[in-house]
Amino acid sequence: MAQDIFNTIDPNTTSGTQLATLLVSFKDALISNSSGAARPSEIAPQGTWVQIVDANTWQLYMFDGTDDILLLTVNPTLNTVKFPDSADTFGLTRQSADSIGPILEMVKKRDTGATQVGDELGSIEFKGFDGSVEYTQARIKTISLDITSATEQGAYTIFETTSEDSTALTEAMRIAGNGSIGIGNVATPEKKLHVRSTTALAGGKFVRDQDVAGGAEVLIKKKRGVTDNGQTKLGDSLGKYSFYGTDETGAEALLAEIETVTEEDTSTTNHGASLVIRTKVAGGTALQEAIKIDSGNVTILGQEQNDQKQSIALQDDTLTRNLFSIDGTIYKSFKATIQAWGLDTIGPDDYAQAITINGVYNGTTWYFTNDDSDLAGNGLLMELSYTNAATLVVDYVNQIASGDFDSGNIYLDLVRNK
Repeated sequence: MAQDIFNTIDPNTTSGTQLATLLVSFKDALISNSSGAARPSEIAPQGTWVQIVDANTWQLYMFDGTDDILLLTVNPTLNTVKFPDSADTFGLTRQSADSIGPILEMVKKRDTGATQVGDELGSIEFKGFDGSVEYTQARIKTISLDITSATEQGAYTIFETTSEDSTALTEAMRIAGNGSIGIGNVATPEKKLHVRSTTALAGGKFVRDQDVAGGAEVLIKKKRGVTDNGQTKLGDSLGKYSFYGTDETGAEALLAEIETVTEEDTSTTNHGASLVIRTKVAGGTALQEAIKIDSGNVTILGQEQNDQKQSIALQDDTLTRNLFSIDGTIYKSFKATIQAWGLDTIGPDDYAQAITINGVYNGTTWYFTNDDSDLAGNGLLMELSYTNAATLVVDYVNQIASGDFDSGNIYLDLVRNK
């Protein structure tokens, strides 16, 4: 019997044949870990033994002198090992002089060769219990992407959960072999983060729950390689929001985008950048600029509004603007509104003169019209001139009869059309 352990051997009364029988029984008990229906009486404290409950249940116990402590249960048919239900902690400790911590290792081996594409390398299952049956409610598993070799060891990891009031495990997140993350059953993430949903949950929400003035932030950063500490250069795209639809073939179609581009090499003193909104017109497939913001100037559908409230002191200088071309762009028309504000006889909250100028270019010549209003009723503060090259010059002349304007400003609102 596998549990037959002798207490003592009396050499004076034990024959060689008897000794051999005792040693064989001892060997059987030793190599079977004293397996049987109950703990052998000869097991001392700290000793272990195996209870054979049935053909599919082997339980390993340690005797503490009073009680048998269940260590684990083995199912020899399924080749599974289960820790006791009462155990709430499974610990791994590595005590060493190096920086390496404990390692929980899972290895998949095939009987006939290397691990294959699609093989599960390991799985962690989280189960609940309804009183009679255990159910897997969540799972983490890793799948091989390659036939494992010294040069090919790709793998991805899947996180599966079960929705409330459901019984089906569903993929919630995947970490692809290249490190990209797919949320919502995304088999092949196309970006570092790829989110998919069949409900309104397809989105992001950022909340900053803190008693400070600042809010939540979405940070988009462009950094080049190691040269010049990664300095961004003129023309670099700092980031882009792209909006896609789906065509009748099921293919993605880019419909609109918002992009920010550097207007100069970024430095400690130069941070110039522009923001562009592009859309596609009905019946077309090409992206077109709808709105561009550049150095404080706004271009709307080919119309550039700039020099908004650009001002000079009344007596300091002239205000000169080229209306024909800027940075190589040829404009077809413009509208300029010039106002002079005085701080003497008129008062700080009233303007004394307003001039509106319209210019149209026919490809050869500019044609101008203007409306000059003396709002003070007693003379002019400024006069203007413009040339066929569409250069506008505004001069301070101070022809107010009732007194000099010792201080004030000339303001220019200007809109150009491409």
